[in-house]
Amino acid sequence: MFFSQFISMFMWKKIQDKLLDSYYLFKSKYDVSPYGPDTKAYWVRRRELFYLFDNGIQTDAEGLYSVTPEAVACQIAKTLNAESVLDAFCGIGGNAIGFARAGKKVFAVDASGERLEMARHNASVYGVENKIEFLHMDVFEALVKVKAEAVFLDPPWGGTRYNEIKNFGLNNFAVDGAKLLELAFQQFSKVVLRVPRQFNLLELDKFGRKYVVQDNYIRSKLYSRTLYFT
Repeated sequence: MFFSQFISMFMWKKIQDKLLDSYYLFKSKYDVSPYGPDTKAYWVRRRELFYLFDNGIQTDAEGLYSVTPEAVACQIAKTLNAESVLDAFCGIGGNAIGFARAGKKVFAVDASGERLEMARHNASVYGVENKIEFLHMDVFEALVKVKAEAVFLDPPWGGTRYNEIKNFGLNNFAVDGAKLLELAFQQFSKVVLRVPRQFNLLELDKFGRKYVVQDNYIRSKLYSRTLYFT
């Protein structure tokens, strides 16, 4: 009885998601993204990216398609057991805001000064700007100079077409993924890496590090994976 009820609930959730996806597809024809056609799938879901999007959230095209959705950012923030964290690819602030809301001291780094100012503004929308130190600097410099208990790595995945890569690897990030991890392991006792759902985990064997895999879902869909290295 319980099993059949569970299956029924699961199927109903899948149906709801299909209906919502159909709604978003229909809406994208009329709710046009101001950042171009490549971002329309992200624009119609903007209130999943930030629940307070309509309160004045700032973004650009790259920020829109690369930010971690709020539900996932909060999941990661709650899972990470650290009092301070370096968000090495801050972008427009999705994860930094999540970490700050979870009570952590956050060092938010980005190579783009404009996007960093967007992150600062967005943090103010959530009332946590005073819990975040915003640093305009290169990620490899930050890994050496910034002192925190943990580092969160979410390097750019290469644009809106990243999901066309069947076996996403460390070399598919916009930065050298292997070099990034090697330096992070040298400098931090706790390293967290967020990857696309199709990331090839076998590439991590060469580092000889144990890790825990967390599946990140948006509704019933696997959206990404977060790896917690020990």
